[in-house]
Order: sequence, then structure tokens, then C-alpha cells
Amino acid sequence: MNPLTALIGDRERAFAAEDPMAKTCTLALADQFGQASARTLVLRGISDRGLVIFINQSSPKWRVLSAGGHYEILLWYPSIQCQYRIQGQAVELTDGEVRQSWQMRPEPGKRLDFLYHEYPQSSPILDRDLLIDAVMSRQTLVDEGQPPPAGITAFELAATIIERLDLSPDLEVHDRRLFTLVDGHWQNQVLVP
Repeated sequence: MNPLTALIGDRERAFAAEDPMAKTCTLALADQFGQASARTLVLRGISDRGLVIFINQSSPKWRVLSAGGHYEILLWYPSIQCQYRIQGQAVELTDGEVRQSWQMRPEPGKRLDFLYHEYPQSSPILDRDLLIDAVMSRQTLVDEGQPPPAGITAFELAATIIERLDLSPDLEVHDRRLFTLVDGHWQNQVLVP
């Protein structure tokens, strides 16, 4: 059994239940010095190999992932009481794949993408009013249908370890399973919750 298939089904159930967490994930990183960080991101998609997230190359996240840093993704769907923890290898997508997907990005995100060239992600800015003005001034670029700016990239977080925890109140004991990808096949172990 491919646990990513189960994840896709659980995510669809969470969307159907209008779960506010269905479109997001928590990305935890550890850089080459062991410095940990975590943040909530929009989960762009799930493939048969892993998860897709978009990142700007000015972001500290990009520096860690592109340098081979370790990651873990946490997905929590309170509406169905299900959690996933995913680890693996981060693979940067091709420019063509990124450009095609970028066209479906919401306008507020596109405006930010145009902003990052002048104001790198996570850099300080004088105040919130300046930030709002700077973001809104990029609307003409979006309206003109400009292609994505340089520095936009995406990663497929190819999964090799997936842990699924079902906390459903219908279960007498929580169902916790560990899936490990070995030679292209998923191994399944039941864990004590």
C-alpha cells in the first residue's frame, strides 16, 4: 500500500469537512549546523512520490533545502483526527514545472513573488504600511500577466518515511503506522501509539 494514496484520500476528506488545515502543512528543517526551524506553508500538491511546496530563492527555507538540509512535514487534519509525519529527499522542480504551476497561484502570492526581488523574504522592513504599499504596487505586474519573476522555485519533497496516526474516536486504540520506502516498495509497520 502506498501511504501517499491514503494521504490524498484523507486530505480530500479534510477538504470535504471544510478543515482549515487541509491546504497547509508545517515544514520543519534542520540546517547543516543542526539549527531547527518550522513554519506553516501552503501545500501545493501531492504526487505519487511526495509533496509539492513553492519557495522563493530569497527564503531561508530554500537555502536549507537546496543545500541538502533535512526536513520533516507535519500534516494535521483535526476534522478527521488524522496526522501525518513525512521525511525524505527534497528535489527541486524544473523551471517549466514551476512556471506552469505558478499561473494557478492566487494574486496575493504573485504580488509577493514580485516583491521578493527588492525585499527578500524574511528581511526587515520599516513598517507594515510600507510593506502593504510595496505589495500592492506589484498588482500591475499581475494584471499585465507578467511571467513569474526570477527566483521562484518549487520542491517535491519525495517521501521515504511516512508515519500516519489515526486518532479517530471510533477506534478503541489509536492506529499508528510507519511506512518506509525500501527498494521502491513501501514497508508497513504497526506502532504502539
